Amino acid sequence: MNPFVPNDPANPFAAWMPPFLNPGGLNPFAGMPGATAGSASDASAWMKALDPVEIERRIGELKVVEMWLQTQVNMVQMSVQTLTLQKQSMEALHQATQGLQTHGAAISEAAQSFSVPKKPRPRKR
Repeated sequence: MNPFVPNDPANPFAAWMPPFLNPGGLNPFAGMPGATAGSASDASAWMKALDPVEIERRIGELKVVEMWLQTQVNMVQMSVQTLTLQKQSMEALHQATQGLQTHGAAISEAAQSFSVPKKPRPRKR
């Protein structure tokens, strides 16, 4: 198996390789006009990429993506905290159950030896 062959079915990394094989796949300016210009001498394409309106639009888009990603990170952190609390609760419950089982025999014996005196019946007149 060659890890650098993207179409090799035995390659476990084949699903993640396409962005790395395409040079523009990881380029944050890939959607901007002129970002994929063929040569540096194409001045009009480069001038479009330097348009302040287009740059502001791209900044806005990236900020929206950043907020979405931050929300996802917060959700994952909350899930981890919730599962941690559940695990701690289950461990505490398990320890309490083990304590009751250990002392269960003593509690049973004490309960059986304890007798409640019966109330005398009232006499009829």
